[in-house]
Amino acid sequence: MSERTVPELSGRPDLVVGELVDVTVRRARVDGVDNAAYHLSDGGGHELVLPHDFTDVEIARVAPAQWPPQVADLWRDVSGRRWYAIRTREDLGNDGTNVGMVPTEYATATGLWTPDELLTSYGPLDLVFREGWTPPSAEPKQPAPYEVPEITRESVVAGLRELADLIESRPDMPLPANLRVGYSLHYAGPSAVRAAASLLGVDVEATRLDSDGNIHHNANRSFGPVQLNVYSIERIPKPNPTEAEPEQPDAGSARDDRPEAGR
Repeated sequence: MSERTVPELSGRPDLVVGELVDVTVRRARVDGVDNAAYHLSDGGGHELVLPHDFTDVEIARVAPAQWPPQVADLWRDVSGRRWYAIRTREDLGNDGTNVGMVPTEYATATGLWTPDELLTSYGPLDLVFREGWTPPSAEPKQPAPYEVPEITRESVVAGLRELADLIESRPDMPLPANLRVGYSLHYAGPSAVRAAASLLGVDVEATRLDSDGNIHHNANRSFGPVQLNVYSIERIPKPNPTEAEPEQPDAGSARDDRPEAGR
């Protein structure tokens, strides 16, 4: 096997097999995205395939897919300042476009920037207007509906520990004026609350009726400043209004069929 000759590269380090290095690919163009990887290319036409599971890689957006600017574009920099893209007499950026960028408050060639200079100093940039270009929908995205995680003994314990760890590890987390944990047994009924109360060493209390005539059963216990409220609702069947009630005799119209004395 013939030896491969590695050309000398000016300004490049002589790497040794086994070394750890940081590699930066500036302003790579995204040519494609699939389920396995990002497909990128640099300004020299070199391709780079970056698998999604490649670890310790940081990707930052620099400019949208509409880059580079075209004459009559309007762009916005990272600070919110807007820039016109105008035609220049000279190819200032040596990119063959003859496009320069000026801030909208000047609207002249004064303070002219090349697109690359602007991108380096005030990027990332966003396209605001281009003739014939339709911007993405400005409608706010609706949040995904909240899905309650499956309730298991393990998930409940893990959730409570996660909350406790957060409060313990973040002294900047404000403390609550009070902390009440609702432990809903839903419609399990009084027997479930009695069983929980027995384990907690407390009595079932605060039984009350709600506006629908259902009975609420509660058991409470304090764990330091944390108040635990175990509760359940007992549904009380309501009478069916369509069922006819038995007629009651009218006391005022009741007929006395007793025989008269002396008959």
